[in-house]
Amino acid sequence: MIKLLLAVNVIIIFIFVLTFSLLPPEIPLFYSYAYAEEQLVPLIFLFFPLLLADFFIFFNKFLVFKFFKDEAEKFSKLLDYSAYFFLFSAFYMIVKTIILII
Repeated sequence: MIKLLLAVNVIIIFIFVLTFSLLPPEIPLFYSYAYAEEQLVPLIFLFFPLLLADFFIFFNKFLVFKFFKDEAEKFSKLLDYSAYFFLFSAFYMIVKTIILII
């Protein structure tokens, strides 16, 4: 899981470096707001979904080893699947945002 997390982070950073010159200083990230000005955030916030997914994965690992030592295998698999979902959702959101902007 950690290798996949590292690979996705490296891929996102690589994509960001390749497209940095094409990206504007502010990007639309919060699509739920009605007005365009409210949706805009600085470019560095593009990593926010990925950082949240990373935090979620490490927090899940902490919970499994802290509270579910006896049944770590069952809960670890369950939380791994949810971590995969969050990681790929964050990856998709970042790539989709970059493609929409470019």
